[in-house]
Amino acid sequence: MLEGLSRTGVLEEEPPRYSALAMIGRPWSPDPRAHVAVDGLRGVAHFDEPGWLKYGMEWVLEPLAPTLTRLRTATLCTATDERTRRAFAAYWVVIRPFSGLLRTAMLTTVRRLATRPAPGRGRAARRLPPHAHTDRPWLIHAIAPDFTLEDVWLIDVHGSADELSRLLHAVIDDGFPDRAPVAVRALWKARWIIGGVLGWDRPDEGLGTRVSSLRGRLPDGVATAAPGSDLPGVPFTTLYETRDEWAAEVANKTVHGVMHLGWVPDGNGGYRGQMAVLVRPNGALGRLYMALIKPLRYGVVYPALLRGIEKRWMAERG
Repeated sequence: MLEGLSRTGVLEEEPPRYSALAMIGRPWSPDPRAHVAVDGLRGVAHFDEPGWLKYGMEWVLEPLAPTLTRLRTATLCTATDERTRRAFAAYWVVIRPFSGLLRTAMLTTVRRLATRPAPGRGRAARRLPPHAHTDRPWLIHAIAPDFTLEDVWLIDVHGSADELSRLLHAVIDDGFPDRAPVAVRALWKARWIIGGVLGWDRPDEGLGTRVSSLRGRLPDGVATAAPGSDLPGVPFTTLYETRDEWAAEVANKTVHGVMHLGWVPDGNGGYRGQMAVLVRPNGALGRLYMALIKPLRYGVVYPALLRGIEKRWMAERG
């Protein structure tokens, strides 16, 4: 759960039963530099400079029986002065409903991951190893070498060699997130409300402003995708489409990201789909953001997205 957070906060652990993350910052500020680097929880406890919020999260595993364990989590915070306490109180009025929703979804995801089938069985096999993407001769490797591969996912649809366009059509017409389960729609809405409050999605933080579009890196002769191939309902802009891959990008204050669809041999004489996510985080804010949403992406958002694509594919097949 806390993988990657130690780069932006103070992480103390007593494996395998206890982990704690602490930070000093201004969570209501859109400035990713609004945090203080402190070594150790003792340093956080002794910090008293006015204008800052000291906050953290702890995770505790409590054995209840030989085969039963309870996970307990708590978030604590304190302001270093009264003015900061009032600023945080106003921020919390806006954030509190969504914080509870995200925490519930996070714990639900932990439970699902803890009770999932062994690797290679059931839905747990939907995630693919990195080499499923990196070993393919994709164009995306050449235009995004400075991006990190976050994950690779199986899309359980199968067809002939020339049906990537059909897969893309299923993605475009999937209606995500409007047709997704209620919990997914709520999380999606919460993300954009929080982003609006914190200024993550302002036009000056996107493509062509904070970062340049990857279209400028496309080799000569590579055509961008046909009109109408952007994804409705999600802020991705299509980069290109070839016979066996398609890519789109998004940028905001937290990350510059790429969604990549590939059409690969399935080992049975046909082809199948797969999706990869690549990101370039925007400093400490971007790394923290990706780490915090990782459980939600894995346990809630991506499964719903992929199921919707697969259902649309089957419906078009009749």
